[in-house]
Amino acid sequence: GTNYKDYDVVSQSSDVSTNWTWELTANYKKTFAQNHTIEALAGTSIEATGWGMSLDGTRSSTKFGTWDSANLSSVEGALTSDENASMGGGNTVPYNKLLSFFGRANYSFKDTYLFTAIVRADGSSNFAKGNRWGVFPSVSAGWIVSNERWMDSTRDWLNFFKIRGSWGQNGNCSISNFQYTGVITLDGSYDFSYDQISPSVAAYPSNIANSKLTWETSEQLAIGFDSRFFHSRMGVIFDWYRKDTKDWLVTPPQMGIMGANASSINGGAVRNSGVELSVTWYDNIKDFSYNVGVNGSYNRNNVLYINNADGIIHGEAKILSENVRNEDGFQAKPGKPIGYFLGITSEGIFQNQAQIDEYNANGYAFMNGYDQAQPGDVIWIDQNGDGKYDKLDCVEIGNPHPDFTIGFNFGFEWKGLDFSISGSGAFGQKVMQSYRQFALQELESYTNNFVNRLWTGEGSTNKFPRFSHGSHNNFKCNGYNSDIWAQDADYLKIRNITLGYDLKKVFKNLPLQKLRIFLTGQNLFTFTGYDGMDPEVGYGAGYSWASGIDIGYYPSPKVYMAG
Repeated sequence: GTNYKDYDVVSQSSDVSTNWTWELTANYKKTFAQNHTIEALAGTSIEATGWGMSLDGTRSSTKFGTWDSANLSSVEGALTSDENASMGGGNTVPYNKLLSFFGRANYSFKDTYLFTAIVRADGSSNFAKGNRWGVFPSVSAGWIVSNERWMDSTRDWLNFFKIRGSWGQNGNCSISNFQYTGVITLDGSYDFSYDQISPSVAAYPSNIANSKLTWETSEQLAIGFDSRFFHSRMGVIFDWYRKDTKDWLVTPPQMGIMGANASSINGGAVRNSGVELSVTWYDNIKDFSYNVGVNGSYNRNNVLYINNADGIIHGEAKILSENVRNEDGFQAKPGKPIGYFLGITSEGIFQNQAQIDEYNANGYAFMNGYDQAQPGDVIWIDQNGDGKYDKLDCVEIGNPHPDFTIGFNFGFEWKGLDFSISGSGAFGQKVMQSYRQFALQELESYTNNFVNRLWTGEGSTNKFPRFSHGSHNNFKCNGYNSDIWAQDADYLKIRNITLGYDLKKVFKNLPLQKLRIFLTGQNLFTFTGYDGMDPEVGYGAGYSWASGIDIGYYPSPKVYMAG
């Protein structure tokens, strides 16, 4: 059998950090001439986050007699062979500071006409001198129409109606510290050797400085109304909004030859606009009380401009597999939704040889290097008609952002028994099934529910091609990302179901005001046509602006609770 070397590894680490906040505010409120009310607030605050240090150490090839002695102080003299490794390192915990001044003024006339003005100035240590301060104003106005005398005739069915509008800015400085200057990192396991088996303690630059970094500013315009009907049993809220994010803080990809990580940049501007609607109903019938709520929103996401030479922030390449071409799988580009998927499109599957011959007679461009297609191969689209497939044929193949989102809730209470259910859904978005493509490579695992959908003969499917050795090339069109993996990801999820009962209704002599038992289930049901593990996915991988790329995330767990 195989002999495994008997040795121990011990690691220790220590982290110390300090966060503190100081705030001072002053308020003033005055009502005069009965109908006029003014209120003012002024203040300042200071925040400091992350002051401290981090230390760590690791030693291998040691011998310990007991678990209690497994710490670095017991290592000396305990080495058992020359094949040991010792690593240590540490660094100061990066910190940042935020100094703010803010003020707010409210004015109300007859509790009917409402005005608010806010301004704040923030200074952040995350930016270089000259760029540290941002000033962010906002104003809003409201008119409670239902307070007008001429609305008296509607009071039996309209109890409250308010029209409101607002415009404002707010700032974002949420980036890693000291990106405006070059940061030197201390590493206890930096490897200078070619074979990567000789780690050393080293200091090296971790990022390329960007002294021009400044605040990201979001500017939003909103108009809407709040209303209540039928003795306030029914509520309706509506909003229209347009939000422009300017000087977008984003970390672009960096070429490896640069020798250090990229710092964030002010990458451009992104617009989100849409509408939101919420309707609620509360009522009771004798001992039975219930509530119903539904809400929905429509949103359009669009990049306005990108602040670099080619007008594009490139996303990660090879989101399908390691042997796909080094071209963007997603991008941020003016006129497109942020993080839209990029690839070559298809128009079905060759079902028989006669279809192939017809395409060939019409000058169809077969995939590079494959002059003769076979039944079961993908019919690719040569966008520019140049007779080959390359990055010039890559177009938008999916939008990861939903067009519509909805939410709902229902609940009732009757003689101590209570029940509630809530859920949400999203519609119109695509998900790129990255993990399925990885599974199609040689020596990988194939999933039955996917293999069973591959082309097996004429008429079997017009979506996925035949299965053959090296068939992953057929799925990616000469190594490029393709729309085969961009799948509709509409879903409706039941987020929470709770059933409870107040035992006090039965045991009235208990010396308690209430004794409720309950059973709750979370994420119990998902209704979707998406065949992956979970249609609700982000991405990560250092691209906070990317979403909808399924690399095999764990689905939302089903949770059962009783108490």
